[in-house]
Amino acid sequence: MNILKRTVTCSLFIMLSLCLVCGTGCKSTGETESGTLYFEPPDRLIDDYAGMFQTDEVNWAWNQIGFKFSNYPSLSLTPFHLFMHEPDKGLALKLDQGLHTWFNDAGITLSDRGTIVCEGAIVEAKLERGFLKKINLFAEDKRDFLLEVEVVIKETATNTTICKIRHGAIAADLDSLQEQVLAGITSYFSLYH
Repeated sequence: MNILKRTVTCSLFIMLSLCLVCGTGCKSTGETESGTLYFEPPDRLIDDYAGMFQTDEVNWAWNQIGFKFSNYPSLSLTPFHLFMHEPDKGLALKLDQGLHTWFNDAGITLSDRGTIVCEGAIVEAKLERGFLKKINLFAEDKRDFLLEVEVVIKETATNTTICKIRHGAIAADLDSLQEQVLAGITSYFSLYH
């Protein structure tokens, strides 16, 4: 019994010693010696997601109380930013054209120096099928394309954000992917026309 007690005590002492030695040597702060982070957060157009809520039209949205496009005489539309690491296959241009068409059809005056500015960004996209998905004839769900965008509307004079949208879609082909994202954003804008 005495030998068993010594063996257990010795084993516990060795394990605790190893844990302390390994724990102090492996302590990580998440920074390199130069002070930069190992993992940089992804680029985003929306700085703060506080107050955003789910809607029927888009995934997440927030707008200032009383916001309506009719309160502003003109709008500047900037080209979509690309915050992703793969080619966008022309989706940014198609989204730009779609928003431009919607604003014109809605009777909103577009100008280079509008009283509000509408910015958009593609923040995440998966625009190609993997090899196994391409050759698998028995795959039931072919919806492997992903597109997520963020749209921010700000007052030009004060640079105050008055509307924020994050919306995305998953689809079986690139054309319907772009159409779904654009349809969600424009239907949300229609509520505030």
